[in-house]
Amino acid sequence: MKKIKIFSLLLYCMNVIYAQSVTINYSSPGFGANCNIFAVPITSPPTSPILYQGLEHTTSVGFPSYSSTEKAIKLQEKAITSGSDGCTQYAIKYPFKKNYNYKIMVNCRSIRGTGSLSLPIIKLNLSDDNMGINNSTTCSGPSPFDHALHYATYGAYAVPQTTSFDLSPALINGTLSKNYNYLLVLAAPADLDWSTYPNIISSIFVKSIEITETLPAPPAITFTLTPSPIPLTCGSSTTQIFTANNVNNSPGTITYNWILGAGNGWNYLGSAAPASFTTTTNTITLDSYNSYVSNVQVQPVVNGVAQPTLTAVTSFSYVPYWNYSVSGDASICSGTSNPFVVNGLLPGSVVTWEINTRISSPGNNGGTVVVGNTTTLPNQITLTQVGNGVVDLVAHVTNPCLQTFTLQKNDIYVGNYSTSPTAINGYILAWPQYGYNNGPIYNGINYNPSNYGPPMYSANVVAGLQNNISITSPSLNNATWALITGNVQNLSFYNGGNNFGFTPNDFNPILMRLSQSGGCGVNEFDFWFYPYQYYPPYYYRISPNPTKDNLLVGVNEDKLAKEKIAKSINQDIKEIQIIDKMGIVQTKQTFANGTRLQNINVANLKIGIYTIKIYNGKEWISMQFVKQ
Repeated sequence: MKKIKIFSLLLYCMNVIYAQSVTINYSSPGFGANCNIFAVPITSPPTSPILYQGLEHTTSVGFPSYSSTEKAIKLQEKAITSGSDGCTQYAIKYPFKKNYNYKIMVNCRSIRGTGSLSLPIIKLNLSDDNMGINNSTTCSGPSPFDHALHYATYGAYAVPQTTSFDLSPALINGTLSKNYNYLLVLAAPADLDWSTYPNIISSIFVKSIEITETLPAPPAITFTLTPSPIPLTCGSSTTQIFTANNVNNSPGTITYNWILGAGNGWNYLGSAAPASFTTTTNTITLDSYNSYVSNVQVQPVVNGVAQPTLTAVTSFSYVPYWNYSVSGDASICSGTSNPFVVNGLLPGSVVTWEINTRISSPGNNGGTVVVGNTTTLPNQITLTQVGNGVVDLVAHVTNPCLQTFTLQKNDIYVGNYSTSPTAINGYILAWPQYGYNNGPIYNGINYNPSNYGPPMYSANVVAGLQNNISITSPSLNNATWALITGNVQNLSFYNGGNNFGFTPNDFNPILMRLSQSGGCGVNEFDFWFYPYQYYPPYYYRISPNPTKDNLLVGVNEDKLAKEKIAKSINQDIKEIQIIDKMGIVQTKQTFANGTRLQNINVANLKIGIYTIKIYNGKEWISMQFVKQ
């Protein structure tokens, strides 16, 4: 008699799906004494397979029989010396469904054969077929069957030898990844009996089988929004179809809340799209009417429950900065104004201008060289001369797609060019490995001291070193250099006079004058260069050098760490002396033990080159610096 318990039902996608528990109870009478109770009689026409409690049963291995004493199916097993097993197996046809959870237990007991030390094993497996049909009634007992080669067992249980029937653990327990058609029930010997106890028959009695089928949980409500990202070309119109995809076809009443934001730049149904609106369809079409359009968001609402908000992000192709340029006359003469324009901008771009003064000649009111007026056009600035000097013009551009870039117009010469040179800060001529003014000394002017090899620290001076000055700025291509004062040798001009080199003969300052011709005449700039006598710094350093007012003197802790030298009191600064070029001590200070960093005020010193001597308690260390 079939006993079916309905656990639950679910109306899903308009189909009724049941979850049920089926107990196949073999204790009811009705089986005969046939040694193969599931054999199909050979008749014409053929008889259908055996149905028991409405489920098809077939024998696939050996000869299942029925024990009227136990009121249970009897399955025999034995070990065979050849290495294969003597087994009994039958199949139950049952519609096992993908994604459903199944828990299958067997109510059984065993009788172990005399001499066998191992309990017989019952194994359950799910299969697409019944493994063949054995209709023989020869009653020859367990049949050879290498079950390990036929299927991977879902569950196995060593059936105890008890006086009563017990329910096994769940031999199959989990969610199926595919559909199956059959449950295979197998009796097999334990591995221990293969060689030790051959041909001893043990029996398993199956009173009932419980199949609990649990309905799968409905798939999670999941939506996606496509396309995302939104591929766009800055400055071009576009039409986009947006779809909120119901990934798992979740049922119910669904609405869609679309969120674009104020000033979103989209058209919807022929007019400017509102900040938000609701549809019952999952698709909308939007057209861009502006260079910039906003992200698109949607929040599905299923049966009144709001789902997570999805976002499609706008992705604009990059507009390269070289599509744009700043044009304008690089010379602004006295009393004139010049316009400068950013060319190639997209409509809606925003330009912020920046004026950087590189040189301001003496006499300028507050150092101002030009003033800018941006009230004409959004991409234009007009510079008006109010002083003399050189400026750079910088345009910070934000296009309508919120991409930013910077353009520059360098070396704009402003004002009256005169014979009164503009003084530029002095530069120390030093060995390149010590980092004094290597590279640019002024925008477009580079200092490149030659390196004839490692210096001999005791007395080497850069006064004997060839020093090269070069011009790399395009706007300085017509500049020329001239020696005004200084004792040098090997002075040579090349590249049309733009570049020069020289070797100082002594430590006296050298004055070189740069003459630059522009649209308003000639302007001159004076550069002072100071030959530098180098003394070994050991583990001390000074900065800045040159300096105007303060000089920071300290132990070079980084060098100590790099060379793995431990800190010591012998590195402390005990005394500092500053000596001018005549050998006169201008400043003298002593310090307490443990001083490793000290700020020295040199604001009262005259402009020139000085020697600083540091005493660490054992020896004096000398270096030079320039006071500006």
